[in-house]
Order: sequence, then structure tokens, then C-alpha cells
Amino acid sequence: MDYEVYYVDGCEDPERFHTFLGILQTLGDAFSLIYFKYRENEKTSETAKAVKKGLARYQVSSHKVSRWPLTETRDENHIYRMITYRYSPIDINESFKILDVLESVGCLWNWDYPAYPMDLCFYRNGRVLFASCAHEQLNELYLRHDWDFPSVTDLESIGLKLEFLRRVPEEKLFRLPA
Repeated sequence: MDYEVYYVDGCEDPERFHTFLGILQTLGDAFSLIYFKYRENEKTSETAKAVKKGLARYQVSSHKVSRWPLTETRDENHIYRMITYRYSPIDINESFKILDVLESVGCLWNWDYPAYPMDLCFYRNGRVLFASCAHEQLNELYLRHDWDFPSVTDLESIGLKLEFLRRVPEEKLFRLPA
């Protein structure tokens, strides 16, 4: 099965971003953030600590990584820790708690070091659904044509603009580490 890959324009607007986050939460079942440090003993910003604390009960894994959606680094001197969080899209109270933390950052491009963890990504069944690289202001949304929701029209109706990039086979999608 192929996925259609889109760039999502409009995520810098806090209201659109909030609505988009709600849609991603409905479609997915996990998300990840990259916690970056130049060195092990570096202090974490208070805002990044608050995010980590607010999401702690949903954490399921933590791995040092050199590769994540939209990024691969050859940097062996610094620390990139991917923390993955799982949730139930059906649990409304849980979804609101997570949404409160995620939207507190303001917009997609604020997910960047040093103030916050980097590169918010969402997953569905272990495969990437939405990926971002905040410092490059890049993102990719992966949709299948057989999904009832969301369509490009649905997303554009909330003020986002989707730009088709390419098609990618399912087996080429980034998968969460085991």
C-alpha cells in the first residue's frame, strides 16, 4: 500500500496547529519527541522539563538515536534521545491532557532546542503518520487514499494548505524502534 506524502503549511498558526494536533491524535496512537543535549551533564530548560513531566505517564520508551523521521545525524558527540509516548485515541480525558501539553508550545516550529524537545512526530501502528523537523521548518504528513478521514479537503477546510510531495510504499516509512 502506498502513502501520499504532503507538506502541511499553516502549522505556525496556534489555532490551526491546535486543531491539527487533535486530528493527529485521533488518527495515531503514539508520538515521539527528541530531547537533545550537547553533553550529558547539560541542564535541561525549564520548559522542556515541564513538557517531559506533563507527558511522563504516557512514556513507553527512551532510546539514544542517530535517526528519526526526516533526520539522520552522523554527530557522535551530542546526545539525541527519542522518547516515545503511547495513548488511547478513544480516551477523551487522556487526549485532552496530552493536547494541553502539546499545544502549550504554541506552534509546530517552537518544538526546538533549547526551549523545548525537538521534532514532534506522530505514529499509527508503529509507522510514521506525521513528521517534523522544526529548525528546518519541514514536515511531512503520510496519508492513505483508502482512509475515510482526513482527506486533503478536510485538512484544508481548517485553514491548512497541503502540498503533495510524493508517494512512498508502506515498507519505506519510518518505524518506531522496538
